[in-house]
Amino acid sequence: MKRGGYHYTSFENWLMIKKTGLKPYRLGCMNSKDIIDKTNKRKGIWLWSKDLKGKTHLGTIIYQVSSKNSDKIVKLKVWYDTNQLLKGLRGERVWTSHYGQIDKYIYHTKEEGVIIIEPIPPSEIELVKVYDLIKLVSD
Repeated sequence: MKRGGYHYTSFENWLMIKKTGLKPYRLGCMNSKDIIDKTNKRKGIWLWSKDLKGKTHLGTIIYQVSSKNSDKIVKLKVWYDTNQLLKGLRGERVWTSHYGQIDKYIYHTKEEGVIIIEPIPPSEIELVKVYDLIKLVSD
């Protein structure tokens, strides 16, 4: 069954993704002993389950600016098959949620995401929006 999720990254990464797709990468959340014990996996593609809005969306963009060292951030819609989801050692779905904080700014709590363990081809990825922050604040 096909489902959609959202992925944020730098514009520079997008230029490569639109040619080669998304490939599993080492995730910070995957360093969690709990998830590793449940899955024995350390790589995946993090997708937000829902379209982020408001403070959650803003904080995610700010986080991407700082972690990717880029002024241009993109939001992607990614289609995946449910059999590509990270599952536990016994085949159960691994539920993931994220707490987002930058210094004292808490931008979300318990936002649900999914982790995809297979590469996603460019044909299953669409550009939703480019956020050029320098252009945005240069009015």
